[in-house]
Amino acid sequence: MKWFISILCFYPILCFSSTDDIASTFENETYKIELSQGNCVDNDLACDGITYHSLNKKNGSVLTIMNGSTLNEGELQNFRGYIFRNKDYFYTLTPDPDSYSNESQAWILTVTKNTKGKDKILLQQKIY
Repeated sequence: MKWFISILCFYPILCFSSTDDIASTFENETYKIELSQGNCVDNDLACDGITYHSLNKKNGSVLTIMNGSTLNEGELQNFRGYIFRNKDYFYTLTPDPDSYSNESQAWILTVTKNTKGKDKILLQQKIY
C-alpha cells in the first residue's frame, strides 16, 4: 500500500517535469543537430543561451557550442533562425523559404569562417 501511495504522490512530478530541454532536432544524411533552449521560455522572440550539439554521422565527430542565440530582425524582432559562434566559425540555422508550403520544414545549415573581416562559406546544406 505504501508503494501505491508513493506512486500516487510522485506521479504528477514524474509526468510533468522534464530535464530534457531540447527545443529542436534537425537531421540529414550527414548531420544530426540538437538545439537546447536552455533558460529560454516558449514564445521568447529573442533568446540567448541556446546550445548547439551536432554529430557528424560520416566521421563520428561531435561539436557542442554554448551560448548561441536566435537571429532576429527589425523592430518587432522577427525570428529568422539561430546563430552559434565557435572561435572564427559561425553556424547558422535558418528556415528554407522554398519549403514553407511543404509538410516537413527544411532548414539551411550554413557554416562560415571569418578571416580578416570577411566571411567565407564553408558549408551550406538543407537539413530537416
